[in-house]
Amino acid sequence: MGWFDWYEPGNAIMCPVCDTSLTEWQGKDGPCGLFVWRQGNAAPVEQKIEKDISIEVEKREEMRLPDKFIIYSHGCSCPFPVLANGRCSGGIWMETELVTSQNAVQLHHETDEQFTQRKQWLEGTGAAAGFGLGTNVQKRIWSMSVLK
Repeated sequence: MGWFDWYEPGNAIMCPVCDTSLTEWQGKDGPCGLFVWRQGNAAPVEQKIEKDISIEVEKREEMRLPDKFIIYSHGCSCPFPVLANGRCSGGIWMETELVTSQNAVQLHHETDEQFTQRKQWLEGTGAAAGFGLGTNVQKRIWSMSVLK
């Protein structure tokens, strides 16, 4: 599935459709070294990997996120992962904005059909079962094809 990083937003974020509290966030816009990024910090606070292959703390403290990045959660039973936009200011992760039907944009690797289905889900107008994404495995396959 490839490597990614873990993200810990500063405030609780709820699924915009089913209102489930989402506690586990991942993303692929950072260095993808299984780092743990905590909102309000410039550098990763941890690396979830065996100590003998982790990078030195000094090098980890030099790492930074891009100014804008996307994080996602598979933490609810909805047919799509929940997305949020992260923003850094002065090299520090300062803002996390939940993606809703009002601010959703088509992602770079997302087809027109995938975007339409995700937008309908966010609007509550699509038949989620018809998307063929009802299981966690299928949701992760969507993530792999879109969130590269």
